[in-house]
Amino acid sequence: MWERKYHEELRHKTELQNRLDKLQKQIAASNDREKATSEKLNGILSRFSPGQKKMLEAPHKSYIHWENEDIIKGLSLYSISPKAYELVQKSWNIPLPSIPTLKRHLAKFPIVPDKPFPAVFKMLNTKFINEQFNSLKTQCILAVGEVYIDHKFCYDPNSIKYLVERKTPRFAARGLFNPNWKMPLMYSFTQQTSQISELIELLYENGLNVVGCVSDNGPKNQKMWRQLQIGNVEKGVVKNISFRHPVTGNNIFWFPDFHIF
Repeated sequence: MWERKYHEELRHKTELQNRLDKLQKQIAASNDREKATSEKLNGILSRFSPGQKKMLEAPHKSYIHWENEDIIKGLSLYSISPKAYELVQKSWNIPLPSIPTLKRHLAKFPIVPDKPFPAVFKMLNTKFINEQFNSLKTQCILAVGEVYIDHKFCYDPNSIKYLVERKTPRFAARGLFNPNWKMPLMYSFTQQTSQISELIELLYENGLNVVGCVSDNGPKNQKMWRQLQIGNVEKGVVKNISFRHPVTGNNIFWFPDFHIF
């Protein structure tokens, strides 16, 4: 009798152990699935900015403070296509700053005539300041051209001025050996050689070395060449095609070009 009871208990214990092993395997498999799901979710969430994560965590929240990263991502998409921005925001329900919020931040961006854009130079500093000046990445060209803007009277509440002009000089920097990048630096209602020197110095301070300038052959640019003593012709020969870098003293060569931007 005792022997039969012993075997029954032993069989029951074996069954329990088998059930326990099965449950442990199921738990391990569930943990693996949960881990994989968590990794996928974290991978998806990593594509969202901090503000977007807050909106996803609290979808019924009526107000959220959008960080600079949120605004930058929003402006990047909006600049490509306003219609695509509305599609992503409203139809796909992906949290994005409202268009009025983007415009409010854009209004704070300091873009005034005759002054370099500080935000652009800050960005260039972040990208290039740690590069060596002899690196091919840091060699750039300063381009001088003209852009047409709305010639209607425009009131600027930030500077409390009325602005009106139709064709204005624009200055931009672009990579020499890496021509994939180009950045506007300033636009001006005047055009002076002092602006050229100022921009070259600012670019140098932020990690970029200007080795050449390019512009079209318009009368304003020809006047600037004369002031820099560039393009002097003696007996049919051009005597000078460069001027000195205001910081390094190296030659900066000027290339006439009829089409720049």
